[in-house]
Amino acid sequence: MRIWGDDPDRSCGAQIMTIARLRNADGRWGTIATGCSIFGCARPHKSRGMCSVHYDRHRRTGIANGKDEVIAKIRQRLMERPTTCTQLAQETGVVPATARKIAVTLGAQIVFRLGRSARGGQDAYYTLQRLDIVHAWSALWEAMKKRPQASYTQLGNASGMGTRTACRHITQLHILGLVHISGWSLVERKYGRLWSFGPGVDVPKPSRKTRRERHLASMVRKRTEAKVTADENDPKSSDEFRPRRDPLVAALFGAAA
Repeated sequence: MRIWGDDPDRSCGAQIMTIARLRNADGRWGTIATGCSIFGCARPHKSRGMCSVHYDRHRRTGIANGKDEVIAKIRQRLMERPTTCTQLAQETGVVPATARKIAVTLGAQIVFRLGRSARGGQDAYYTLQRLDIVHAWSALWEAMKKRPQASYTQLGNASGMGTRTACRHITQLHILGLVHISGWSLVERKYGRLWSFGPGVDVPKPSRKTRRERHLASMVRKRTEAKVTADENDPKSSDEFRPRRDPLVAALFGAAA
């Protein structure tokens, strides 16, 4: 016997089973078809434990019953983070077209497009966040498209928001897994993060140089600067002290090196 439903009080009568295979008194097996397994439906069984109405609805949309539960799951998911219709369909058990229709009906907006869809285009990420957050994330996405690797300050200037505001939104997107650290920049002896849009593995922060390595790098830098200064101050390096050739000799043998 196959029983549908976890609540025995709700699974009674024709609702307790869809197709029950019962053994007769003489030892033979018989098949008894009962009503629809969807709670509250008394229609006769057709296929897969459902009546004709619920079975056709499940075949078309992927939802047999519990539309309110599916809508509540999609609303909660869209409030938590931007999600594609494909991901919503996988999590709720509906087809992507139905997930998109429910998301649009709930008032979800496209915040950005990432990755590649099955049709070759980019997947649209829907969200139910506030409009100011949607506009800020869209501005950061547009800024990162023009500059694949950018710091907080660069993204703040490119998107028209302050550095602190850009830092706050990027941190939130990083927690959601929509941006990642693609590199590090050394500015005034401090490493700063370089951000790129899309999911990815964060590049670890470079290890700090030892005291000896910093001393050697400083010595090399000082020697290079001293050599450049000496070359600039050397009068023989100017054009006035370069050897000149007779025009006829230069035409026959080339100019002086």
